[in-house]
Amino acid sequence: MSKEKSAPAKKALSLQHDRRNVYGESPHASRKNIPRGKQRSHQHERRAVSQELGGLGVSPDDDMLVAVESAAKTVARAAKRKAFRKTPDEPLAKVLADKQRRVPSPRAPAVRTRIMYVESKADGLVGPARIGRVSLSKTGRTVYYRGRAFQRFKGYKANYFDTGTFEEYWVSGPRKDGNDRLYAGGPPVHIDDDVRDEYWAVIRKRAPARK
Repeated sequence: MSKEKSAPAKKALSLQHDRRNVYGESPHASRKNIPRGKQRSHQHERRAVSQELGGLGVSPDDDMLVAVESAAKTVARAAKRKAFRKTPDEPLAKVLADKQRRVPSPRAPAVRTRIMYVESKADGLVGPARIGRVSLSKTGRTVYYRGRAFQRFKGYKANYFDTGTFEEYWVSGPRKDGNDRLYAGGPPVHIDDDVRDEYWAVIRKRAPARK
């Protein structure tokens, strides 16, 4: 049983220790093809050695025995170098990072985006906060913002954590009245320039506040 109790800590261990098959083969086929590959390699090695030993004849002398033994060992070593080797699995963290860097194909569905409130909880209940456009995963459980990925979890006054730093965040849709912070105080909430007009017009339904 794991000694770690918090969701971010468990997720960190999972990303570090779990492995994924990146060879591209179906896992059902791998369960059959991997043993078959090893079996064929062993058969090839035994066949190559048998062919060398088959030239001994009925009554070989000592020199012939030494020569055939040396040739059989050489053939066996060469067969082992060419033997089947399973492609090693990759750590889960690397697999996820590769997926995030992957360029979507032209036929891929459009990425869902929306304006959301993102507040850091790394230093306490009140932290730096921003309002900006985020990208959502297919399930909606992962949020991508400013080159970082946030995954949903159940925490105390936090509902997401950074998959890279494991810092906790509060991520939610911005409120119409602008009172997005759970607790009063903290620095002013920064609104990204590319969503400022849409935020005030669609969400706040009023003219932008004067600086």
